[in-house]
Amino acid sequence: MFSICRPTGSITLLIIQPLLVVAAIGQDYQLQSLYGSVELNGNFGPEPYVVSLTAGGFNDAGAISTECVGYISEAPSFELEFSNPLAPIGMFVISNADTTIVINDPAGQWHCNDDFLEDGDTSSGYNFEYPLSGIYDIWVGTYSTDENLSPAELYLIDLDPRWESDSTIENSSDSLLPISFGTGFVVSSSGHILTNSHVVENCSQLNFQLRGEIAVQSILIDANQGADLALLQADVDVEPANFNSSQSVRLGDEVVVYGFPLLGDLSSQGNLTNGIVSALSGLNDDLGRMQMTAQIQPGNSGGPVMNRSGQVVGVVVETANDEYFREQRGASIQNLNFAIRDSIARTFLDTNNIDYHLSDSSALVSVADIADSAQNFTGIILCYQ
Repeated sequence: MFSICRPTGSITLLIIQPLLVVAAIGQDYQLQSLYGSVELNGNFGPEPYVVSLTAGGFNDAGAISTECVGYISEAPSFELEFSNPLAPIGMFVISNADTTIVINDPAGQWHCNDDFLEDGDTSSGYNFEYPLSGIYDIWVGTYSTDENLSPAELYLIDLDPRWESDSTIENSSDSLLPISFGTGFVVSSSGHILTNSHVVENCSQLNFQLRGEIAVQSILIDANQGADLALLQADVDVEPANFNSSQSVRLGDEVVVYGFPLLGDLSSQGNLTNGIVSALSGLNDDLGRMQMTAQIQPGNSGGPVMNRSGQVVGVVVETANDEYFREQRGASIQNLNFAIRDSIARTFLDTNNIDYHLSDSSALVSVADIADSAQNFTGIILCYQ
């Protein structure tokens, strides 16, 4: 049996209560935030609210307080106007870079953190156990200039105890942190979303986020581990994807893949690759799969594979394990990527009585137009424990 490496992403985050820092500076920092602002109320939802930004700047955060470290921009990265606080709120950063977060709260107090954990953790964040109403100016920086201007995601999390299993806020904090992510796409006008089963395994909560939209909580309808497919449903109102109904995919057909690989590193607006169908079966001649040269990375799992007419012909599922082939075959492999055939995906949807859309058009569409369409129905799936 060949070994596979599934292209999901994984994030491990824990929260501790950082130090409170009061800055004794009179600097007027009232500049327009670089990445916008939002107004949120206590117990806001859907959540988390996610902001894509670039971490870092050229101002020493130590000028605020000796407790602050790293390099931040002159203007805040983001502005939160928070009203009617009913429960704790968390603000944390996901990035491959070593980040730091600096927050000025509505009372004018400064809060800094560059390590959630004591064991060399590079994530940053802060929990407000008793948040105030008003404006929070948030700077997302980097610990050193070596990683300055790195991609990052700022997460605003409602730590409402309604999500807890035992009524303690501390447990709620842990349960609301994303531990993994993948891609999914809308397949019906009723908000049904198709993805891989392995994307949603062991998740106590699932959120779905379309490009430029707030994440919405989704419900797991069904999962088939054998086919590695899962069906979710969320409150989204978009034109769903079209499946190909006219002909089966052929060897050498061009395909386009759209998804959200390497969240926090690559573009949070989505990533597109293209290639050809290089084999009509998967590993061990699995006829439920097809092999393609379109590149995929962790986080692509569950995303759509489309033909040049923009119709779905597969679902991204796995890539071959290079380490296995080096050890067992003495060969270094390249670009062995696999998708679930559309016939398998449609059978799964039929079993769940999903009214998905079919198209028999054979007209060629530009890759750019396919990307525009895919961006409207494809989103990030965030898994919480």
